[in-house]
Amino acid sequence: MPSYRTASTLRRRPRRRLRFVLLALAAVPVVAFLHYRLDEAPSGAAQSVASRPARTVADAENAWLYLTGLGAADGVEPTVAGRRHVDAYLAGADREPVETEAVPGVKPDSERDGFATVCRPSLGNCGAWAVRHRDALLRLIEANRLRLTRLDRASALPQWQEP
Repeated sequence: MPSYRTASTLRRRPRRRLRFVLLALAAVPVVAFLHYRLDEAPSGAAQSVASRPARTVADAENAWLYLTGLGAADGVEPTVAGRRHVDAYLAGADREPVETEAVPGVKPDSERDGFATVCRPSLGNCGAWAVRHRDALLRLIEANRLRLTRLDRASALPQWQEP
């Protein structure tokens, strides 16, 4: 039985495949150009959302601003410190003095407390863990008392969800 595949046919097949691949690659930018060129105008709902004025939240109710000043010194209101930090950041001030905290958070010390991180429920019974590390947890609560009090106050602010 004679073979219909001649040497010239076998040489043309790779060229056809190469042409097809090149044509497909050239079609991608053309299709993208046509797709993005035929964009439609925003809907009425999108325009109404975009045209709404931004809501402003008073500093006294702004929990995000309050949290920014969480590490303020004992006699300083966190909202005032937070406003200073935000204003300094927006003015492009040197970041080092803006980010320093007068009351830094105290973290667990593995040598002193016997653990480096607090218990997570996925690791086991956290109640038994807390009983075992009671003294260390009380030390951490006392060391972070001002910050914890401020976190309680921030969670009670009415506008904490606002960006």
